[in-house]
Amino acid sequence: MKTKNIKTYFLGKITYEKKPYFQRKNYVCITDTAKDIRGYAGVILKQNNYIPKLLNKTPVLFDIMENDIEEFQEDDIIFVDVNGKYRIVWDIDSEQNSLLFTEACNCCCQMCPQPLQKHNKSYLVIAKKTLSLLDPNKTKTICLTGGEPTLFENDFLEILQICKKKFSQANIILLTNGKKFSSFDFTKKMTQIGLEKLLICISLHADTDNLHDNIVGVKGSFAQTIKGLYNLAKFQHQIEIRFVISNLNYKRMESFSYFLFRNFPFLSHIAFMGMEVTGYALNNYEKLWIDPFLYRTELKKAVHDLNRKAMNVSIYNIPHCLLERDSWEFSRQSISSWKNAFLVNCSNCSYKNDCCGIFTTSNTYQSSYISPISSPLN
Repeated sequence: MKTKNIKTYFLGKITYEKKPYFQRKNYVCITDTAKDIRGYAGVILKQNNYIPKLLNKTPVLFDIMENDIEEFQEDDIIFVDVNGKYRIVWDIDSEQNSLLFTEACNCCCQMCPQPLQKHNKSYLVIAKKTLSLLDPNKTKTICLTGGEPTLFENDFLEILQICKKKFSQANIILLTNGKKFSSFDFTKKMTQIGLEKLLICISLHADTDNLHDNIVGVKGSFAQTIKGLYNLAKFQHQIEIRFVISNLNYKRMESFSYFLFRNFPFLSHIAFMGMEVTGYALNNYEKLWIDPFLYRTELKKAVHDLNRKAMNVSIYNIPHCLLERDSWEFSRQSISSWKNAFLVNCSNCSYKNDCCGIFTTSNTYQSSYISPISSPLN
């Protein structure tokens, strides 16, 4: 792949159709020829075509193979950098698109799949531009993520205001460690924006400060997150707790469930999640990994305890064959395709269509107990 006239990057909605000139500025045209390509945010040529000097202001990615762009669809939003690297930042057919605000974070979780990076301001620019390109009538869900998306307060609140103004009917999902909400004033500012369909998903990995702070790598995090939960509750926000299961905390799942019930009865949802073995989790594999099959009993007790107390609880990213049979009712399939993959030996499983599958990003780091369930169970 080669590039021409890309100073930093280009971003736009994919189109395979030639648009009228004055409608082109927000589109990235995919074409076989370099003729009539002025005015687009960018152009992707399927092969190494001659690019007239007259068009030297049009950003172009060229000499790209047909099979490299087979996945691109009309109205997908694509980002292309100065080196020709590209990624789809918004999949028009996906139910779970995410806007990445930053790769910086005020925690350093031992099992984080996305290693920390220095903040790059372009992520926020790209997020805002992406929102400007979306059709509010076709946008059902927007996920806001990082790093820690609340780190840069003004930009965070500005994006929420955009969501309120343009996407008032969309479900907004915020993935956060919750520490920023320990500030009552910040929580109040966010609440005053008035997002009615905001779900705040907060990571909490233990019922004790020492263990949680050890897992997230920053002392004092537990206290801040707990304070944040109560501040959010004062404004009646919908809150989900996410507990990533590892060798460090699996023994406390039952006490964790009791802790949530006693202290946070206002929670909208509680999610127990299998660990994705990539990023820091892969670096800390020997310390963190425990086969999900080996903690199935502890998990069963935790979810059943919460369910008996009428709290909404689910299990994610753990295949059926690794769970107790009476935990299956709490198992949920992810709406992210890369979390719903299967091993070869799963092909003959009678429950494959109901199973959540595995992380593709975990590669070969999978449970040794994964096996097909060949016939219905009574």
